[in-house]
Amino acid sequence: YKMKASNTLGLNTGDATAPQINEFDWNWLPSQLIDYGQNMCTINKLSQKMMATAMLMTASAAIGRNCYITPNPHNQTWKVYCNLWGVSTAPAGSRKSEVLNKATAPIHKEQMEVAKMWREELEDWLEEEMKYKVKKKNFENKLKMLNGKAMDELEAPKIKAKPVKTYYIATDITAERIPSFIANARGSAFAVFDEMSAFFQSTGGNSSRNTGTEARATYLSAWSGDGKDVRLRQDDTKETADHGASISIYGMAQPDIIANHVHEYKKSRDGFFSRFQLVTYETDYNIYQKATIPFDQRASDIYGATIIKLLNFKRKIPFYFEGESLKVFDDWEHLNELNLKKYNDRKDYLMAEVVAKRTKVVCALALVMHLIDEFDNGIEEPRGGISIKALKNAIALNTFYVNEIKRVVGSEEKREMDEDELSDKIQEWLEDPINHNTMKKGATASMISMDLRKKGERPSAEKILAVAKDLGFKVKSRRIFR
Repeated sequence: YKMKASNTLGLNTGDATAPQINEFDWNWLPSQLIDYGQNMCTINKLSQKMMATAMLMTASAAIGRNCYITPNPHNQTWKVYCNLWGVSTAPAGSRKSEVLNKATAPIHKEQMEVAKMWREELEDWLEEEMKYKVKKKNFENKLKMLNGKAMDELEAPKIKAKPVKTYYIATDITAERIPSFIANARGSAFAVFDEMSAFFQSTGGNSSRNTGTEARATYLSAWSGDGKDVRLRQDDTKETADHGASISIYGMAQPDIIANHVHEYKKSRDGFFSRFQLVTYETDYNIYQKATIPFDQRASDIYGATIIKLLNFKRKIPFYFEGESLKVFDDWEHLNELNLKKYNDRKDYLMAEVVAKRTKVVCALALVMHLIDEFDNGIEEPRGGISIKALKNAIALNTFYVNEIKRVVGSEEKREMDEDELSDKIQEWLEDPINHNTMKKGATASMISMDLRKKGERPSAEKILAVAKDLGFKVKSRRIFR
């Protein structure tokens, strides 16, 4: 059960036109992810590129802000963290929820363990608090009795800080919950969405407490980890820590949902869509053969242990490119800038925004690959220099994901063309002399819709009314008059 290997480690991000079939190669991933991912795909009939992307997102989210990479050796202030955003699209019934559950299982398990420890610590603290209150009251009574005499001999009772519950991952979180989620996250804050439609709706339209624009701004602030942003305050006075966790986002969506989001992005141009850097796009429902191999417990244990290592690993000094890896990265970055110029010159601002964010993707993925390889070799304190193998695999993955995004954008452009063709069909019906007598009495939009459906078109009544108004026809009570 393997997809056709592409074996391409090219540096180019591709031409403007994406391939109709975007091939994925498991060999771009570390073995700890390959063994578990292929086993899960085979026995659960899952999409391979979805599963691979979900595991990469889980690994990068586990690292979060626990460490970083400085791509430019001459600019130590340019820090790239591993928080990425991603979305996988596939038709209904493609087992998207199963992919999400299998990939994120280690983080959920760790969060449950941490929550159990927190409850135990909280119980101990509550008992200590009761004792503290008694000691405090006795202390205050003694102060009154001494009335200012020999007060230096008294020592005020103390109590340790109340244990705070730690979060690593949250499911279907809203923008309003982001500040408290980040405040209680230990470097890693991973928001996952079983269905992204609600997320896109909340960031595109209005909700009762948070307009779409404000929700988008909140998520963008959380993406940058800007603890001083007012949107990340938990109340009127307290701000999140300056080094607050950056948020990673990954979720599932149906193809039409992501196409709608791209359409909204073209209107706003605030860089929101370009943050979704790991994207997979599938429009066909695939039927897989029944599994003939058993569940691989060893592969599952290794994958889980790898994610937990990433979750608990911390490093204050940066990772970096050096030697051959620095030369390869510089060559790739130059080509990426040429592509960025190309899209800006074409005034294709959507793809320009996407390409502009690819440096973060390559650096983050290279760091993920490097850490996993180092742990696999038994190195508890990974070397600072990113390996050439990790970088080349990151570049190959980046090329794959850029082509996937182009396919998403292409689907949106095709949808716009289909909408234009549909408008032309509606106009033909409205201007057809055969329909003039009907329109003198007022043709209902639903009646026109039914008539067009007989010819293979599927316009909504709202679409028909909008076209009629644009063409100057009189519209009253959902009837169109000539």
